[in-house]
Amino acid sequence: MPETRTILIADDDPGNIEILSDILDEDYEILFAMEGPRTLELVREQMPDLVILDVMMPGLSGYEVCRELKKDPVTEKIPVIFLTSLDNDQGETYGLELGAIDYISKPIRPGIVKVRVRNHMELKKTRDLLEVLSSVDGLTGVANRGKFHQKFSENLKLAKREARTLALMLLDLDHFKTINDTYGHVVGDEVLQKVAACCVDACRDTDVVARLGGDEFAVLLVHPNERESVEKVAQKILEALQKPMAFQGHSVQVGASIGIAFYPDDGLSDDDLIKKADSALYGAKGSGRNRYCS
Repeated sequence: MPETRTILIADDDPGNIEILSDILDEDYEILFAMEGPRTLELVREQMPDLVILDVMMPGLSGYEVCRELKKDPVTEKIPVIFLTSLDNDQGETYGLELGAIDYISKPIRPGIVKVRVRNHMELKKTRDLLEVLSSVDGLTGVANRGKFHQKFSENLKLAKREARTLALMLLDLDHFKTINDTYGHVVGDEVLQKVAACCVDACRDTDVVARLGGDEFAVLLVHPNERESVEKVAQKILEALQKPMAFQGHSVQVGASIGIAFYPDDGLSDDDLIKKADSALYGAKGSGRNRYCS
């Protein structure tokens, strides 16, 4: 069943909201707001696929709402269409410079609205797909190296701003080359997929699992409760990997070593934390493998 996309209509005139809802609700889920501050709240709560935004609204103008949305990394990519009765090239240019993608003029013309919204929804769908493809590891389905560093940077900034904690795990499979040499790369690929799944299963939805390349993985635990909870996740991953796995008619034993670093205790920058986790990873390998160190 196709996914229903969501549109937020923000206008202080109930009549305009009703007209636009009648035009669009057959194809989209409709949300609405009648004030600028409420518009910002709803966008951040619901993350709609498109915002139709009246220029003149109480509390915050449409221009001010758009400015706030575009300076927030979480909402900056949500497309905004301005709704206005103003016939003013300077105002239209200003709105487009703020980051809006289009204008719909009043009085509202149903055919024009339908076509413009449909076109922008298709463009967003394509952009969303390209973003997913560019950020996901093609073999395992978890985040790739580039996406991991992006999420690491974002969460580190948030942790600094809100005085929260982070934990970084670097995981490296033990003797993975032997698995490839003994059973072949098809089995090796299936092992990597299983490792990624074990990491995801051990984590919360808010955490980030990534394949950095080869048999190297990273796990970012966002605002963990305590150090012990991080160690429990590491132990859970190790125990899952210790169980024999059946691939292509072969029973394969997989081991891993994990290095852990904590923010802010082990460093304040992403480079410092990666170096610390990498050093702990080598400590785990040097002390017998198939274990974690911090």
